[in-house]
Amino acid sequence: MYPHWQWVVVETDDPGLNCRSNNGDVIVALAYGAVVDSVFEGDDAISLVNGQPWLKVNANLRDVQRRVVDDFAVAYTCYVRANNQYIVPLNPDTQ
Repeated sequence: MYPHWQWVVVETDDPGLNCRSNNGDVIVALAYGAVVDSVFEGDDAISLVNGQPWLKVNANLRDVQRRVVDDFAVAYTCYVRANNQYIVPLNPDTQ
């Protein structure tokens, strides 16, 4: 297994990529080009919810396109759809 620790948002829609809480509410939208860190629970950062893969990430204020909730945190832990239309792994060898 080769865990991917960092991911790049490739969703280009103006509103950004929705990042959701545990209960599915959108809390922030991540900006195109944002680099976020995966959050591993056990040996994987991806969870299946209703048959769909979701990636748990940590995002800081620089990554946020817009805030949906009135939570003025400096960092957010939330879930994005694990789909290469929205987010792709960052290869550490290219940095």
